[in-house]
Amino acid sequence: MKIIRPIAITAASLVSSDVPEDEAVYSAGTTYAQGDLVRGNTSDTEHTVYESQADANTGNALTDTSKWLLAGATNRFRMFDAIVQAQTTNPDEIEVTFSTTSRVDSIALLNLSAGSVQVVVDDPSDGVVYDETYELVSTDGIVDWYSYFFEPIERRSDLVLTDLPPYAGTEITVTLSSPGNTVAIGELVAGLSRELGDASYGASVGILDFSLKERDTFGNVRVVERAYSKRANFTLYMDAGMTDDVVRILSRYRATPAVYVAAGNYDSTTIYGYFRDFSVEIAGPNHSVCSLELEGLT
Repeated sequence: MKIIRPIAITAASLVSSDVPEDEAVYSAGTTYAQGDLVRGNTSDTEHTVYESQADANTGNALTDTSKWLLAGATNRFRMFDAIVQAQTTNPDEIEVTFSTTSRVDSIALLNLSAGSVQVVVDDPSDGVVYDETYELVSTDGIVDWYSYFFEPIERRSDLVLTDLPPYAGTEITVTLSSPGNTVAIGELVAGLSRELGDASYGASVGILDFSLKERDTFGNVRVVERAYSKRANFTLYMDAGMTDDVVRILSRYRATPAVYVAAGNYDSTTIYGYFRDFSVEIAGPNHSVCSLELEGLT
């Protein structure tokens, strides 16, 4: 299993993006109706969207929670807001370039809707050191000729790359393409990966569903679809010399979301979130065993 320790991708490090910020900037002199959306007008809020909670909403500061509701990041910045279900969308293509100061060798692209992904790493001294394109057609579930010919084409919704050259001070360009369709991505996470141990068979994966399902007095069911998050339980085996380092790393990221990649051939074992609990058993002089319970972000 690997952990990807994320770097912050902010407005300052975002070199370019072809996703427009179409939300109107808030103006104190404008009258807003209930449901109107605006973008913040200060350096701290310029990439944040607020929703008016009243009609005839004039001159009320965005900090007035009786008049304004914080709705989240702008479309351009949803892919960096640590909310996997909130997607950045754009027709045909999303192309972003961001700069790094620390070393980066991994990128996780989560909750994708695209046909292909291209990742380019450009170093100021060595030039382009990485340029790879990945098709997102999934072969999962294709187990016989019938499913090969008749099952609808599915695309991967998550892609994790851990083979980038570990340069610092680069510019990384990620291009998601699907001509003629709406391209979407829930989260882009970049950082430096670290081995935690070998995940053993017997792992369990699933989801926590926050949808509302209610049955009325006549037995009819009302379903309100809401977000969900991944969850998983793993057992890791590691060399004894890694024990203290693993405890130190997990303790450091106890309140910081990170990407955990248990098995590259199972996208369902990629979790972006926190550990709920972990314990390390020093099982012998040469190895230790770690029990790790993870819960993903919505």
